[in-house]
Amino acid sequence: MDTRTPRLRRLLRRAFVVPAVLFVLASAYVTVVALRPDAQAAEVTRAGVRQDAALWPASWSRRFPGCVAVVLWPRAEAPKAVLLRDGSGNVAAMTVRDAGMRLRLAGPDDQVRLVGICR
Repeated sequence: MDTRTPRLRRLLRRAFVVPAVLFVLASAYVTVVALRPDAQAAEVTRAGVRQDAALWPASWSRRFPGCVAVVLWPRAEAPKAVLLRDGSGNVAAMTVRDAGMRLRLAGPDDQVRLVGICR
C-alpha cells in the first residue's frame, strides 16, 4: 500500500479546515462588531423615528418656549408640535402631522431627526 495517501489526506485536511475555521471566526467577529450599538447612536421610538440623544441646548428653550427634549416628554401627554433638526443643523417647529409626513418622505441621507416635543 502506498504511504502517500494518508499524508495527502492530512495535507488536504489542513489546507481546507484551517482556512474554514479562520473564516468562521472572522465572520463571527465582524458580525459582533457590526451589531454592537454605538455609544453615540440615536434611540429609536416605537414608530421607528430616530431621535437624537444629544443635549438640549438652552438656546432651543428660549427659541421654542414650551418645548423639551424628546426623552423628557411624558408619554401620557399629547404633543401640539415637534422640533425637527435636519442634516445642516437647522431646527424647525412643525405640527405632528407635518413632521410625520416629512419624516416619512425623508430618505436615509436626509438626516432629519426628531429632537423635541412642544406643548
